[in-house]
Amino acid sequence: MIHKFIMERGCIAIRLTCLQILGIFLVMLFLTNSHSIVYAHSAQNQPEFTLQPVTYDSAQPATRSYFILTAQPGATLLENVRVTNVGTTTGSVNVYPVSATTAQASGITYLSQNDPLRDVAAWIGIKQHILTLAPGQNQVIQLKIAVPGSAYSGQHMGGIGAQSVTPSAASGKGTLRITVLTRTIIAVQVNVPGVTTEQMKITGIKAGGSGGYQSLLVGMANTGGTMLNPNGALSIKDSQGRLLQVLPLKMGLILPDTSINYPVSVQKQALSAGDYQASLTLSYGHGKILNYTSKLTITQDQVNQAFSNGPLQAPTSNSMPLWQIILVALAAIVVLFVIGQKVYTMIIARRRKQIGNTTQSQDEVNNTTAHPHTKKNKVAR
Repeated sequence: MIHKFIMERGCIAIRLTCLQILGIFLVMLFLTNSHSIVYAHSAQNQPEFTLQPVTYDSAQPATRSYFILTAQPGATLLENVRVTNVGTTTGSVNVYPVSATTAQASGITYLSQNDPLRDVAAWIGIKQHILTLAPGQNQVIQLKIAVPGSAYSGQHMGGIGAQSVTPSAASGKGTLRITVLTRTIIAVQVNVPGVTTEQMKITGIKAGGSGGYQSLLVGMANTGGTMLNPNGALSIKDSQGRLLQVLPLKMGLILPDTSINYPVSVQKQALSAGDYQASLTLSYGHGKILNYTSKLTITQDQVNQAFSNGPLQAPTSNSMPLWQIILVALAAIVVLFVIGQKVYTMIIARRRKQIGNTTQSQDEVNNTTAHPHTKKNKVAR
């Protein structure tokens, strides 16, 4: 009994200790996140502006959020956008056109106010740039979109930006102070009717990477007139023809008349300096396939640049942050101890039952020994 009591107390103590450790870790994680939340809340007492088209096409639900327009070359469109202050204080906002382009990792991104205007951004005229709005107040401003006669048939993209004139400063008790410059952008897509083309071009493949991770940069350009969403795979072979890597490409949108160096992460075993063969297969548009093969030379300088902070390595596809690994490990320990205690309880219960049965059998034997003539006397009658 003493042995059983000590083991049960030990299991309970271990389980409580694990739960306490897990609880402390979760509390620390909550406090860390709540510290960030406090700083985020400190910046919310500011004006905040949104943009929305005044009218929309019910057949195209997306036009509730941004402009999708159709215009012939040389046409002029007049559209209205509603600017609303959804913040908590009065503020001034600067409304201006912004150029759209393709991000290096694909997808649409917008340039800054000081960058040269291109495509739709260069076609937009705004009569009133600066507005001052109270909380909840909105104002409609007019956009004049003049499509040049030389505009190619296809899809053109730009945007309208709304930026607070007075930057907000997130303050706190510490010495670190961050100036926050918020900008809201609404897309303006202009479709020019006519015969359009879907065309991708590969301009080359070279080695890249930094911070201990190696990548291959695939130079590509959308030379057609429509937005494309290509997907495919990049295969790497060594000089003896042995297949070393098969790297998937799952890309976002690529705007017409834009080019990027798309980064493809090398997986598992990194590539050392030497000569390789790169083969790319890309599918896009309406059933179009692009095949590209070229020699790939990786220099020692390129390797050193990628792995300046450590030995050769490559990113794994299922990497987890350290805190998540620790949390999973602690949770696993707690689960194992709880299961162990359950199993231990079942074993003790089974032993108790066996001991009870053995004791009952022994009692029956003892009774028989103590009264050996009981049965015979009953028979004799």
